[in-house]
Amino acid sequence: MQDVVVITTFAQDHINLYGKRFVDTFKRYCRYPLYIFAEDFSSDQFYGHTVYDYYKHIPEQLTFKNNILNLFPSLDTKEQNRLRKALRWSYKGFAIWYALKNIDTKYIVWIDADVETLSKIPSSLISSLCEDELLMCYPQKMRGSLHVESGFVIFNKQHPEIDLVIQHYENGYLNQQVLELSKPWDGFWLGKFIEQSNNCRLERTPFKNIESFFKHYVGKEKFQDTSLNKYSGRKSLT
Repeated sequence: MQDVVVITTFAQDHINLYGKRFVDTFKRYCRYPLYIFAEDFSSDQFYGHTVYDYYKHIPEQLTFKNNILNLFPSLDTKEQNRLRKALRWSYKGFAIWYALKNIDTKYIVWIDADVETLSKIPSSLISSLCEDELLMCYPQKMRGSLHVESGFVIFNKQHPEIDLVIQHYENGYLNQQVLELSKPWDGFWLGKFIEQSNNCRLERTPFKNIESFFKHYVGKEKFQDTSLNKYSGRKSLT
């Protein structure tokens, strides 16, 4: 059994925007196994890293997606935009849920694909960041609610309360309770969990404790050196 597995996902049309940078720099500096949840590209594009066929392994996301798309004709533009955001970030939620249930390891590390690895990653980094806590994450207050900057989150699968985390993701995404949030983003849904748990390591400044190893490109930053100037969304969302 591996001690650490890193997971991520991104759409095919974002491979050249930031996906390739993520994989190239991760391969250069990190020896943790990387699992990519992919809708429409193959492992041949990514140097033998494990690539999961997203919908083969997580057909539940299609149910979530179709439910939202079926609602669209009866909704106004504001509500459609709210649900588009829920759909966009549901890919992450479902991938985390699947990994926590099915990948045999001690630590599952979610890293957003718009993160660049900057330097050699010590083999002990993840265990030193999370230790025996249930998870490590970066909480912050946003618009009056607790939100997790979820570009980098560590989950400890050997913690006795890991099933509570899995159940929380099932409630949010399989049972679609995340749609009840005014801001149905994965970070707000994870925020609801850590509000109720005393077993999480909370680092208050996002990426501060790993800034020498990883850089998170947020917003328009992720499209640097491209002709795009705003986030265009995941191709499969429309």
